Amino acid sequence: FSERSFELTQKFLMIFDQISDHPIFQSRSNNPQLPVALQLAIFLHCADHYGNAISLEDVAQWAGVSVESVINCTNRTITALLDQHDAFIQFPQPNSVDAERAKAYTEKATCPEWRNGFLAGDGSGLPLYQKPGCFGETFYDRKSRYSLNCQVNNKFSDYLVIILMHHRRQ
Repeated sequence: FSERSFELTQKFLMIFDQISDHPIFQSRSNNPQLPVALQLAIFLHCADHYGNAISLEDVAQWAGVSVESVINCTNRTITALLDQHDAFIQFPQPNSVDAERAKAYTEKATCPEWRNGFLAGDGSGLPLYQKPGCFGETFYDRKSRYSLNCQVNNKFSDYLVIILMHHRRQ
């Protein structure tokens, strides 16, 4: 637990250092904003409990602020993070250690031909009108529908985009 807390604290401080001087956190009104650290904590709490797991009221109660403050803090923090996009999100250099590690993992987890496709995107299910007659159950997905899985694979070395459509193997 203490190792995880230390790791989370380090990550929190790293993000805080990157966004704390952003102009969005400068108030020009008589009502001061919440401290940037609290706004970031509120945003991270929302992000960590995304979806049906949490409501704005839950976050407001957790942080001791109003629902409107939760919305404002989240919007401000997202704005500050998006303005730092290029500092946070970058493609690895083709011959870097990170790229090589990702390529090795891709090759091991999939097949050797996909080694350079380490920048693959997540797949999306394309719903089918009805259950296919041949191998129909293999098209049944986790959302209880029949669909094709479509994935985009960006082969970094070739700068090609390959679109794959497949069904699950039995």
